[in-house]
Amino acid sequence: MEIINIPATGSTNDELTERVKSGAITGPTILRATTQTAGRGQLDKTWDTQPGENLTFSIYMPWEGLLASQLFTVNMLVVAAILEVLDSYHIDALAKWPNDILAERRKLAGILIENTLQGTHVKHSIIGIGINVNQTQFDEKLKATSLFLLRSKPVDLDVLFSAFAKALSRHLARVPVPPNSDLKQNYLKRLIGVANTHNYLVKETGVMLHAGVAGITNDGRIILDTTDNQQLTFGNGELLFMY
Repeated sequence: MEIINIPATGSTNDELTERVKSGAITGPTILRATTQTAGRGQLDKTWDTQPGENLTFSIYMPWEGLLASQLFTVNMLVVAAILEVLDSYHIDALAKWPNDILAERRKLAGILIENTLQGTHVKHSIIGIGINVNQTQFDEKLKATSLFLLRSKPVDLDVLFSAFAKALSRHLARVPVPPNSDLKQNYLKRLIGVANTHNYLVKETGVMLHAGVAGITNDGRIILDTTDNQQLTFGNGELLFMY
């Protein structure tokens, strides 16, 4: 996988998308920016990062044979790669559906995957990843943390990036994932809400649910078992996880 390093950009996802559109990039590529000034998260949320203190990068992956109905496998593979590297740093992290990584119930990393479809298949994905590394001060409303805060010492950004690049390249090479894979089972083992219950706010109705995660559908919708004996399914953007 080719790696491109740039000093600064607004959004690594946007920068990489423009380079793909121009034909400058055609194969699997990681674009890393030392400084990202207008990072984006899911549903047009912003990703706040201090210059030179964190990792912000995006991956361009062209696909062969990946069905649109299998898109959530990409999300699960990215989560698996991130958790693998964090495990090597002795960080007790978990996935929060659908796109965050938490440690000590605070946001450590975020994922934004943007896809281009061609009929029933996925032509390519742009996978944006932001990881809080050496930043020590965050707006409290963000409920964020960093590797520095968790380990009480700074982390070499280049060494950490190299570990993520290798893990992500290896995991994403598994696409398309065969139906008998243990990918979903392993994802659920590290998903917040599977082993215990949490509060979730249904955005459309304002109803608060106290529920545990019963599973994930093949297209990535979350299945909740509520404490009042309902089983409900929600898509991305329909729920708020209450910290």
